[in-house]
Amino acid sequence: MSPDADPDAIVDQILALLSEDRYPSARRLAAEAVARHPGHARVRNAWAIFDPHGKATVASEASERNRAEEFEWLRQPPESARGKWVALVGSDMVAAADTLVQLVESLRRQELSKTPLVHYIA
Repeated sequence: MSPDADPDAIVDQILALLSEDRYPSARRLAAEAVARHPGHARVRNAWAIFDPHGKATVASEASERNRAEEFEWLRQPPESARGKWVALVGSDMVAAADTLVQLVESLRRQELSKTPLVHYIA
């Protein structure tokens, strides 16, 4: 992508790379994008996925919530979850998808009372 590319087009490319599970390429592009367009909200949000300095924000509920049920579920996930991204609220799998982008899209369509734990099941 060229240095003068539209920031929204760059973010769309980052999401496309994520949908293809090309995480290192998506991260490199996000780093370049935030360096070129640090004030652009979508670019900042895309970079927050990868930010190695921990600047991405986390809801206060997530830092206080006990995740024991989710971690117990992760100890022995069902075979149907293998090779998928999953979202858990307690011991309930509220969404599953082949890619992280698909999972996020699925979660956006739901009204959840608590922030889910997102994990890839190898």
